[in-house]
Amino acid sequence: TQFDYYLHSRQEGEKQLLYYRFDICGILPPAVLNSVNAKYEITYKAFYGHLLFLLDEINVHLNRLGSKKRQEAAELICRVCNRCFDTYKSDIHCFCSDYTLQHLLDYQKTKDDDIIQVLLTLRAVLLDKKQLQYQAQFGSWSSMVRSMQLYDDMQDAAADCDFQMNTLCYFAKTYFNEEWLWLQQNKPALQNLAGLALHTTIGLNMPGSCILCYQYAVNIAHTRLNWVQRKIQNYLWRKNWLGMKNPLLRPGAFCISEVMNRSEKSVPLKLHFIEKKIMQVDEGIIPLDIKLAYIIDIVLFDDELRASLFKLLTLREQYFLSGCYLEYPVHKKAAMAKKLLQMCAL
Repeated sequence: TQFDYYLHSRQEGEKQLLYYRFDICGILPPAVLNSVNAKYEITYKAFYGHLLFLLDEINVHLNRLGSKKRQEAAELICRVCNRCFDTYKSDIHCFCSDYTLQHLLDYQKTKDDDIIQVLLTLRAVLLDKKQLQYQAQFGSWSSMVRSMQLYDDMQDAAADCDFQMNTLCYFAKTYFNEEWLWLQQNKPALQNLAGLALHTTIGLNMPGSCILCYQYAVNIAHTRLNWVQRKIQNYLWRKNWLGMKNPLLRPGAFCISEVMNRSEKSVPLKLHFIEKKIMQVDEGIIPLDIKLAYIIDIVLFDDELRASLFKLLTLREQYFLSGCYLEYPVHKKAAMAKKLLQMCAL
């Protein structure tokens, strides 16, 4: 191509300089530069200015390091930034809608594992850690990022489905045709939703696909992570998917009626709505207990439903369900769901 878009490093006297060989303001037309990015609510020109400021800050801190460490860190920063750019190029040029599970796993490995390896190596260099001593653990940290990518795929399904590989989209297209068709029909509306309204809409209308994403995350926890990483994983899912103690996703009390297109807000009616949605999933793929357990995962979105559930639980059950809800045993969640459904049926 005409331009070299990679990050480079060069030595200027005693300093190391990270730099790009292009200026985006000389490439994109003014109309594009001055248009506002909907996600960040600033113009692309202003966003580019923030990125240049960040690059200047990196260079300042980079040159506070000793000479040998500075050169090694500069090389690693270039590698990780350029690998991120390579994944972007792959999304643009190589995306094929008929990807297989192996394609998806290879894509995730490139996007997550390889980049995490470089980032962790950079961390070891900056903190004077012995790289070989810690390298054996790098894989489990990249697995934790893989788990985080799952809830990111769930919330980005509408934006991703035509442009890049996505785990939720793969499960829907492969196993749940009605959910895939629903996603295709509702892409524009979903891209206008945010926070818990988006999460619950996806969770209620694509339950089979979401359940498989949950099970994938649990499998990662049980097979690849140590107890500290599992604790972090549960915290991240609780905060970034359920929105617990996260004002960005839960600015106030959340009621699931907001996405039901109904005015009823009573606990029994909301719970009946959730049950009806989830029980439509084919039991040949998703067993009954897992569907019942998933009812609890949806209930936890809604403040009133969660309060009703917690009245039925011991303090110990409340603690472990809140803290380790992702890994909380399926049979125990299913029993909670049955108890809650029975209470609301009275």
